[in-house]
Amino acid sequence: STFPNVPGVALPSGAEPQMIALSIADFCRLCSVGRTFVYEEIAAGRLRACKAGRRTLIDAAEARRWLTSLKRVGPSDMPRETIAA
Repeated sequence: STFPNVPGVALPSGAEPQMIALSIADFCRLCSVGRTFVYEEIAAGRLRACKAGRRTLIDAAEARRWLTSLKRVGPSDMPRETIAA
C-alpha cells in the first residue's frame, strides 16, 4: 500500500478522495513501525503531529517528508544473512 495523495493534487477521474491525515494506527500500519517508535519520533521532533481533541494525527504530506528523511541503506548496511536470503 502507499501513502494517501497529498491535498491539492488532482485525482484520476473516478478515483475516491484519499485521507489527508493518518491516525497513529494507520501510520504504523502503512510504515510497518510500532506505536512506541512513532511517539519517540514525535517527541524527538523528527515527525510532526497534531491533535484533534484527544486524537493524534499525522498529515499525509508530513508522513512522506518523514519517510524521505530516513537514512538510505545499501547492501553494506544489511546483515549478511539478509543478503544471502
